[in-house]
Amino acid sequence: MDHALPSLPNTSPALAAVRRIAWWVRALTLLAGVVLMSLPLAFWLEPATFAHALSAMPKPRVATLTPTTRLYAVGALLPLMAMALFGLQQLWKLFGGYAHGEVFTEIAAMRLRRVGIVLMLVCLVKPLTGAVMSVILSWHNPPGQRTLTLGLSSDDYVSLLSGAVLLAIALVMREAARLAQENAEFV
Repeated sequence: MDHALPSLPNTSPALAAVRRIAWWVRALTLLAGVVLMSLPLAFWLEPATFAHALSAMPKPRVATLTPTTRLYAVGALLPLMAMALFGLQQLWKLFGGYAHGEVFTEIAAMRLRRVGIVLMLVCLVKPLTGAVMSVILSWHNPPGQRTLTLGLSSDDYVSLLSGAVLLAIALVMREAARLAQENAEFV
């Protein structure tokens, strides 16, 4: 059962603003999904450039990348991609609900919570993926030129913090929906 505060009225100026924002967020989410889905193909077609961007290796000297090496590298990207796509799906659904005026609902709170969790997980998995990529991409290099690189950035911290904030907001929204339902039952 979806406990909800009343939906925003169709004539509400607030709903019109929410719909505009929801449209833009959904468009950007769709674009992000398309770009994310193209990453394995981009890696396959242009592995050296793409490998440098992903692995955080300083000026990598990558040996010739065999099809097997490329396959392993694409496989190493899949868990991170799956998490990101799940987060984008939740964002798409969340803002679809917002566009229909479904703002303070348990399902909206659940989706917001999931987006927060994904943000936090991505900030943990991204550096590990980069480390695995650095090993895979330098595996066939001569001894002394193989690398294991673990890169952390302020982006990872911001992602972790943003995810935690979204989790807190989701808890508040869930409690608001529960209280609204409780109050509606008394009336």
